[in-house]
Amino acid sequence: MACLRSSFIAAAAAAAALPATAAADTALAPAPGGQNLTTVLGWAVWVQPGDDGAWRLVVRSPGGEVRTPGIPSFAVPVDPSGGTDIAGGLRKRVTAVYPRCEGRSTRRGCDIHELDLETGTERKLDRLATSQYSETAVARSGGTFAVVRRGGARPGLTAITRTRTRRISRALPYEVAVNQSRVASIERGGIATRRIVIRRLSGEGPTVDVARGLAANVRHLVATRYRYGYTTFDGERTNFWMTGRISGRATSARVREGSRTFDGAVAGAELLPGNDQTFGLVLDGRFLGRLEPPVTFRF
Repeated sequence: MACLRSSFIAAAAAAAALPATAAADTALAPAPGGQNLTTVLGWAVWVQPGDDGAWRLVVRSPGGEVRTPGIPSFAVPVDPSGGTDIAGGLRKRVTAVYPRCEGRSTRRGCDIHELDLETGTERKLDRLATSQYSETAVARSGGTFAVVRRGGARPGLTAITRTRTRRISRALPYEVAVNQSRVASIERGGIATRRIVIRRLSGEGPTVDVARGLAANVRHLVATRYRYGYTTFDGERTNFWMTGRISGRATSARVREGSRTFDGAVAGAELLPGNDQTFGLVLDGRFLGRLEPPVTFRF
């Protein structure tokens, strides 16, 4: 399929969606150079470079309003993770979490911060921050966090709930995605390869091997209640993948290829709101766009 088309009528404001021609992928908002898309309850968040070379978080509301929160910029592109501060209920806050590190480093002096998407305010999550470790990657599901900790006496992939902190692996993943019971991670698999594995947050039970021997261009890991998705790039187009339901004491996963591809590499990919097995939103370097048709999977 073609990349997001730029031949759209310009909107009066950056927040407005751009109409598409029939059967085309639809641009929802300008996102020049945008990377690392995350979504939660209809909100979309990504990081985008400015004219000064600094990177800033950009937020699109469920109603289509696009804004740049007035928080400090980043020297390098961060990878935000959308989530709510509680698993359910009417009073949950919609947030994105991400590491802030020293200077241009992505590994030194990193602490996890939280952006409230409705108010645009930021705070450091003190219960995740330590002086001993550098927290370099994070994902959130309600009050549960999966955090990658480097340095210190017990580095590795760590699960943090409101009442407990538990290291569940010595691995230091590049990306993580979490639900209420498991965490998926993209991590080193061998010489110049990567793998995707799923572990229980309890640290008990078998590890689920999703894929091994992957190239470094495996990206954009997502987690739903029972399934996990990701993308790969073959040098010409982006492919989308999704596991079958992961439950019980499974040690392997059925993985299905998506119903379509996307010409070129995507800089971010997410599921459609309210649909736990359909990729439908991408960043293509110019726009945040909706895939039409979306990427579906047969199980």
